Amino acid sequence: MDQVFSQGVSTTLVPDNQIVDYGNLLAKRGIAFTNWDYYYQVGQVDLVQGWVLYVSVVRSQLWAALETVLPMLIDHGVGFRVVQNIEAARLVLDGHAGMVQVGKVIIVYPENDAQAVSVASALVALSKAFKGPDVPTAAFLGGCVYARYGAIAGVRATNAGGTYETYIYDPAGNLIKDIEEVPFRLPHGVSWPFGTIREFSSAPIYKLIAGRYKPLLALQFQPKGVVLKAIRIKGLFRFLTCVLKQGSAYAWSDDHGRDIKDRLLWQQQVYESLKGIVRMPQVYEFFEWNGSSYLSMEFVRGRTLQAEINALNPQSASWSSLDAAIQRKIVGYLLQMVEFVESIHRAGFVHRDITPFNFMVDKKGRLWLIDCEMAYSLKAATPDPPYGLGTAGFMSAEQLRYDRPTVQEDIYAVGATMLSVFTGLLPGFLCPMPAAELKSRLLFFTSSTLLADLIGDCLQEQPEKRPTIGGIRQLLQNYEKSKAVAYRNGLSAGAGQINEVLASALRGLVRPPTPMMNNLWMVKEEGVTGPSGPAQATYAAYGGLVGIGGVMYVISRAAEAGYAVKDCEPAYESGWRFIQQNMLEIPDRVAPGLYGGLAGVALTVISGIKSGLLKKREGVEAMAKCFSDRYAGLNIANGCAGMGLSLLQCTDFLREKREDALLQEYEEVLLKSYDEILCQSLQQNGHWIMEVSSAGKPVADMRWDSGDTGIIWYLLHRAGCCHVPNLSRIADRLLPSILKQADQYRQLFSRKGYTAVLEPASSEGNRLLEFCRVLLKAYQNDQRPEYHRAVTELLETLPGCIVHTNFSQYNGLAGIGELYLEAHGVLGDERWRQQAAWIADLFCNTRKQVEDYCFWSTGDGRNVSAGFFTGNSGIIHFLLRYARPGIKFPFT
Repeated sequence: MDQVFSQGVSTTLVPDNQIVDYGNLLAKRGIAFTNWDYYYQVGQVDLVQGWVLYVSVVRSQLWAALETVLPMLIDHGVGFRVVQNIEAARLVLDGHAGMVQVGKVIIVYPENDAQAVSVASALVALSKAFKGPDVPTAAFLGGCVYARYGAIAGVRATNAGGTYETYIYDPAGNLIKDIEEVPFRLPHGVSWPFGTIREFSSAPIYKLIAGRYKPLLALQFQPKGVVLKAIRIKGLFRFLTCVLKQGSAYAWSDDHGRDIKDRLLWQQQVYESLKGIVRMPQVYEFFEWNGSSYLSMEFVRGRTLQAEINALNPQSASWSSLDAAIQRKIVGYLLQMVEFVESIHRAGFVHRDITPFNFMVDKKGRLWLIDCEMAYSLKAATPDPPYGLGTAGFMSAEQLRYDRPTVQEDIYAVGATMLSVFTGLLPGFLCPMPAAELKSRLLFFTSSTLLADLIGDCLQEQPEKRPTIGGIRQLLQNYEKSKAVAYRNGLSAGAGQINEVLASALRGLVRPPTPMMNNLWMVKEEGVTGPSGPAQATYAAYGGLVGIGGVMYVISRAAEAGYAVKDCEPAYESGWRFIQQNMLEIPDRVAPGLYGGLAGVALTVISGIKSGLLKKREGVEAMAKCFSDRYAGLNIANGCAGMGLSLLQCTDFLREKREDALLQEYEEVLLKSYDEILCQSLQQNGHWIMEVSSAGKPVADMRWDSGDTGIIWYLLHRAGCCHVPNLSRIADRLLPSILKQADQYRQLFSRKGYTAVLEPASSEGNRLLEFCRVLLKAYQNDQRPEYHRAVTELLETLPGCIVHTNFSQYNGLAGIGELYLEAHGVLGDERWRQQAAWIADLFCNTRKQVEDYCFWSTGDGRNVSAGFFTGNSGIIHFLLRYARPGIKFPFT
């Protein structure tokens, strides 16, 4: 398995003197180990797949548990991993490392079924004296031991989108994706070897909980338990809709022996203290059943404050471009929140987890406080010590240090909530940052000195410099009464500023916190939930455009445009050696496609030659290894279209004449595939049939990377570059369908808004960008007014000043910015250059500057990645094109 590691931007969560390192225990026993993400690894872990054993033990017992089981594991000669320290144990046990990692503090990798049974039997016997939360993705064996069949090293391969995923072999020898399901299900064709320990059984589904609650709907799946909508049966014909908060046994256990049960009991106690003071759902009862704890509460019809704000601003528009009535409504909600906090403080409590996700708005527009288990009583000084951490980005420095709580913690969280509401970004995208600089950035987003100063003061690092809650209320009231801010027009990032940011960002590609190991870029894995989970992303070194090759491609383009890349050259050279050793020296074992394969390497090589970072002779020899008669489908990401796109740019550099014939072969594959599928299709709708529906019927895949739009774009690009009439005729036949679907998506966006569809996983958000790309290319080839009109109408569905947390090239702000620049170049409409200017300004105002370099946070605002598709390289590429209009669209 590829060695991986994690590196976020967040502050260390536990003071160094409180961190217990379990490596000391291994070293004390003379056990050799290596680092593997959050774990220490002992022995070899290199099987593709098999049974994996997990031992789940709470932090307060983990040292003793390790002392108990380590001798047995060593005697059996089995490979295993142990969390590195008590902080890593907290992240794994409490679910901060992702739902699929809960409980996995010790992971054991038997070599075969017989060893799995032997080791499992010993572990069950040894772990009966300990306790730990359930491992939701595995089957319970006994004691604290669980088992799952799945990937160990696994098979790493790219999916249709070009991102790496883990696969295993089914009994027939076919590769299938390894999915960690909750609850665990025995894979087809795999037998259960642990019958002598415990018979296999799936997790039961209960029709009634405690004999009086009928579950209706799971509202949230959380590592600490499930939140259910349920019916409370009070008697014959007497029913009440309620919310059940489940606390799984031993979940969220801390160093003081307290777990989720204690937190639910505390939440009930806080409710009793605050009822009548703050609007909260009524708590009906606390009870225990089947090993879990439950808190039964009133069901409030409404949505979270964050969801309400999204509904009021469906287009993801900037604050200053919102209608004044919407602004006043949102400020009204914030005033209600501040009044709640003020009342909580007067009652002698600190809430300690103020976020827009912990309040609900009901149908009457009233705010409800829905979560208070983190609260602290100033009068009683309880709980002692206070319960752990709140929500990342909304916590002050003193809360991160576990200082004694004060009301100033809530002031910081109120400021972070206002930052999120007024900027449209999570706090981690801008914080931490010096106060003066932060206020300047906030002024860009809000166009209000009052708001910028207020939020900046709330987020002061020194608690004594923060305003009072009453002062916040007064300033918000003053702002609410003021006139709405006028819409921004004609914003343009200056060329000098953009060039400074680019120079700084290029240096940032090789400076902390950009994840690197052995001078190699460790690029964030998309679509993979690993030991680091969603909050602390998993990183790995991969070649191809999805990995190191994509970063090198952008550095080369920057160098070719005249930017200094000297700081990046050592990492560039290391990346080139990595690609040579892991891809070019074994071409038959590497995928041939564009995103994760050899065709993408060819683009990295040609950009390196043009920039002078690679020697021409060495590069051409490498390029010749990137093309063969192998292909994997037809699409842009992995198939012939992407390979043809790459080969189009390489033909001038390749010395052999066979490439022209090879390119023709790719086209013939596409044409023959189209003809064959068209003949077999009952609808004869002019699509390539790329997948089969669940009903067994052929359906068109319209995705850019894996479907028709990418292939059509390639045909148009190829026809435009090389004047191939046959390809033009095929594209012309397909474009009417594209026009029809583009209009359908235009109506969808106009109705639904862009907030809901700009999420990284949204296929709808991708469609808008994809249809625009195809129609722009069609208009570039053949200036038909219907193409111009269609792409213009699609682009007009986007707000003038868009703000979103998705910064990616794939379907986020960097990708939209590239599209605006392409539209400006093809259509000649100055509006699209102005729209791109807003995004360039946004990136200038969200960069995190450290001395002479900068970087951008991505994801939830705490992760940094150098990658092209979802990381900093993609942002840099957009800014390069904005500053240097002559630079072409990516990969062309």
